[in-house]
Amino acid sequence: MKTNRTRKESPMPRPLAVAAAMLACGLLAGGWGSCEPSLNQDPSFDLWCGESLCAWRTDAGEVRRVPTWHERDYGVELSGDPAGISQLVQKRVSCLRFETLADVEEGASVVLGMDFEDDGKEEYFAPVPGNDWAAVMYTIRTPTWYSKVRFSLRKTGPGKARLAHLRISDPGDCSGAPLALDHRPLGATCEQDGQCASGICGPGGFPYINASREWRACGECKSDEECGGETCGLVPDPAGLHAACVPAGSRRLGERCLGHRECQSGTCCGQVCSSCCEQVACPGGLACAQADWPDPAGRLWLPRPWQCAPGEGRIESAGPCVTNGDCASGRCAGAGNLSLCWFDGRLCQSDEECGPDPAPGDCVTLGVLDGRCQ
Repeated sequence: MKTNRTRKESPMPRPLAVAAAMLACGLLAGGWGSCEPSLNQDPSFDLWCGESLCAWRTDAGEVRRVPTWHERDYGVELSGDPAGISQLVQKRVSCLRFETLADVEEGASVVLGMDFEDDGKEEYFAPVPGNDWAAVMYTIRTPTWYSKVRFSLRKTGPGKARLAHLRISDPGDCSGAPLALDHRPLGATCEQDGQCASGICGPGGFPYINASREWRACGECKSDEECGGETCGLVPDPAGLHAACVPAGSRRLGERCLGHRECQSGTCCGQVCSSCCEQVACPGGLACAQADWPDPAGRLWLPRPWQCAPGEGRIESAGPCVTNGDCASGRCAGAGNLSLCWFDGRLCQSDEECGPDPAPGDCVTLGVLDGRCQ
């Protein structure tokens, strides 16, 4: 945390307005001009590992630890032509607030860049104002989908450029159109075909909802007509769930689905292959319901199949089952465990398969995969 002190030659330096904002928020231990936590590490360039910044990568030229608006307030000088630093932030927000404090001499310029997905292509860049340490704050709406963004500061020209602060935070929402981001991968949420590397913005899987509150994602098909003898179904990928052509009847009870043809049972209910649904009644007047699965981790949602009388021991031999309690014989056998990622219902064998940020308990075992009552 920097100590804001008045310069001898100025009774009221402009950075003191920043200190007033900090006091208003009660953020004397880590805040700056706004009340939200910083998304980027070391916004005031305080942490040095030898002659390099610890949290910022030096991309060009050199960096130097130098006094800024006060002789005891240190920041960074970008030295060289060009010179630059950057930092990767892997958190997705809908709006970004930037707060800068810089001094850029005539003959030099500093540009703030944003490279969404860290693929070497900057989708946004803007000059950093550097007029005698004036505090500047502005907001930008991010693309409707991204998974990470690299923020960069790049200096060109022979003049000096010193920075005391670059703080990036999430104010929650802001005005203006979102930044465009094309070439989105399979499974990324989308609003139109042109945003996708595949050229197809098609049906997606809950809970991956786009900015228009629709289940749409970059995929490989939109309907069965595009799949020849196969069917347009749901396929898991690192970004989410996307539509792709899959063999008809290839999904078993409890697996995610997009349409009825995808499931062995012929019934896709709530995007989960099921034994029954509102439109598909159970035989013998049995109730169609979802089993109550123990959930000690308190997960928000877990895809579950709809079954006829789950847990009531009413299903006869060769009938579909998930647990022993479904069967009249008390025995359900199949092809191993039916284990699903709690967030999106993809099949899993371990928590590590439930990325992008897996945690203990993410892979939940519900019962038997492809089970049949014995």
